[in-house]
Amino acid sequence: MSAAEAPDKHVIDIFMMSVKCGNCENYQTIVGFQKLPDKNVYTYECENDRCDPNVTRTIVEVPT
Repeated sequence: MSAAEAPDKHVIDIFMMSVKCGNCENYQTIVGFQKLPDKNVYTYECENDRCDPNVTRTIVEVPT
């Protein structure tokens, strides 16, 4: 689909997006990807020993 076909939609390059942890204030790293029928799910986590991934993990869901 081109921009002319859907002028209200924008393309986001998920790999150019930064996700910052609310606990340690460092940027998180993408550690997982899941392709679902209606969305793509990206998982980010901290790369340190201070943050518990079960608490600070960030999930980004992007509709397809």
